[in-house]
Amino acid sequence: MSVWFCIPSARPAEEAERVLKLWRERGYKIALFVDWNPPGVPLYSRKSRGDLMLCGGGQYAPKYDAKPTNGPLELRGPLDPGGRQYYPHFNEYPGYAQAVNALIVEVMKEDPQAEWFVTGGDDVEPDLNHTAEEIARQCSERFANLNWPARGTPLSRSSPTFGVMQPTGDRFAGGSIDRICGSPWMGREFCRRMYGGRGPFWPEYTHCFGDEEMFEVTKAMGVLWQRPDLIHLHRHFQRESDALDSDAVKRDIPEHLIEANSQAHWAKYKAIFTERKRLGFPGHQPIP
Repeated sequence: MSVWFCIPSARPAEEAERVLKLWRERGYKIALFVDWNPPGVPLYSRKSRGDLMLCGGGQYAPKYDAKPTNGPLELRGPLDPGGRQYYPHFNEYPGYAQAVNALIVEVMKEDPQAEWFVTGGDDVEPDLNHTAEEIARQCSERFANLNWPARGTPLSRSSPTFGVMQPTGDRFAGGSIDRICGSPWMGREFCRRMYGGRGPFWPEYTHCFGDEEMFEVTKAMGVLWQRPDLIHLHRHFQRESDALDSDAVKRDIPEHLIEANSQAHWAKYKAIFTERKRLGFPGHQPIP
């Protein structure tokens, strides 16, 4: 069994590595979706790279004319010793939902033992008091015999990995984590089957509201486990302190998050979420 931390990352390696190191130390493997970098300016050295990387977008991204495929296009050229790099058919960053979905697809191809996937961001820390294996075992035990009413489908099939677990011990910003799946644990069967086999996230969301849709859908299906005893500390740029009940304070937005935190972005994706919720989140139904 293995557990993978799968995230897009736009930070330089020296900034992201402090958080990634914490995940590695507790037994997680790491899959990253990163922008292609200018020649001679590596974002991740071999020492700090993930166990699997997907690249897409950026000014220096190689452009392929090949038709889209069900899988990634292998990056031509030398590979780091002991590692592999992939280049999917994204010529630009596709947004958070599709990036995470793509990472999970590739990990499932590469690692048949991968049972749980965690996402969030390069500013989210793992629970420091438990290993990946301990939490994964607890999640599998929780969902193994769960009878869940799959909304909108006749399916009613339990699985140790058909479920989502969200740690809620970090009470940042008034406990906003209670209404989203901001750093969820997602089981292999959940990822394989949800949204008609497309992945765990509705692909239309590029930054905001994908986590809120996951919360709404999994709660309605009866496959959401919220755990206040586990902490994924979110070192959000607006976090006032390290206290678990830290307030959010106004601060300058990091450059790579300016568009995603704009009023226009928020309004656009809130409208998408609101309409999808009104319609019962069409397309979320799992495949057998």
